[in-house]
Amino acid sequence: TDEAGEARLERLPPGPLQVEATCTGYAVSDVARLEAVPDVDAYLSLRVEKAGILRGTVVDHRDGRPVAGARVTALEGGAVCIDPYPPQRLGREFGSTTTDGHGAFRIEDVSLDPTCAVLLVRVEAEGYRTMWRVAPAPGEDADHVVRLVPGGTVTGRVLDAVGAPVAGATVHAGFSDDPTLMPDSVGLPRRFYSFRMFGDGPRHLEWVENDAYATLRTRTGTDGRFRMTGLGLGERYVFGATAPGHAASKPHADVKAGAKAPRPDVTLRLQPACALVVRCTDADGRPFPDLEVSIARKDGYGPRIRNLRTNAAGVARLEDLRVDHYHVR
Repeated sequence: TDEAGEARLERLPPGPLQVEATCTGYAVSDVARLEAVPDVDAYLSLRVEKAGILRGTVVDHRDGRPVAGARVTALEGGAVCIDPYPPQRLGREFGSTTTDGHGAFRIEDVSLDPTCAVLLVRVEAEGYRTMWRVAPAPGEDADHVVRLVPGGTVTGRVLDAVGAPVAGATVHAGFSDDPTLMPDSVGLPRRFYSFRMFGDGPRHLEWVENDAYATLRTRTGTDGRFRMTGLGLGERYVFGATAPGHAASKPHADVKAGAKAPRPDVTLRLQPACALVVRCTDADGRPFPDLEVSIARKDGYGPRIRNLRTNAAGVARLEDLRVDHYHVR
């Protein structure tokens, strides 16, 4: 950017684009999405926020010893003041690092003002349950401690509609009815919501007021097999799989992770895919570009499948859907 904070990007490929801004001492901006059209200029305004440093330590819950080599990521949780109903969607990723020999971590350029959102820390380490914690604001608590508990593993395979293994499929494990519908969702602690949630929610081994939970993901190998780690022992998960050119598998519920010996394999079968094309026009039949289209299951249960925008021709296309009935809005 120049002294006026402006920049010009040229020779961009036509089609959907994502744009974000980064700057030393500032947190990464929100992602702006637009449709690039030949010979048509578009103007975007991106906002960056002053950033600070998030420090802390990762230790073993059982004896307090430091956990070296854990992967720690700082993320934006969800706009709870705008949409105070779980689950929220994960927002920006501010940075990631690995703990040192003393279990300490330090992440720079973390937003000091995540507008209307919650700052989360995700901690992953071999042999432990992946933990999601609500973190203090950067600089407020230099002794922020994340205590990890032992984790489990689930293995399995992903097959296509005719029973052939699918390489490179994404496997999702979560607590919702279908984790493939909102793979970037996060459930925040109950104290962030102004109403009583149905049921008890996930039963974490370390359930404290700063615990959050989100969908875990892994990919299949060339043989269609997968190994999902970081799961909580004794917790029940719902598994699902997605892959380009296929519709998502049906949810595989009530899966528990094993400790040393993985439980029996989970088999996920992808379904034949279909595409949904929506064309939006005004009252005179002219294309209506940049219009948000929302698609949801017709039965009304579950979250919106996806929000997308119409292109210059007023068309929005969603692929790899299951054969079903949908509400389009």
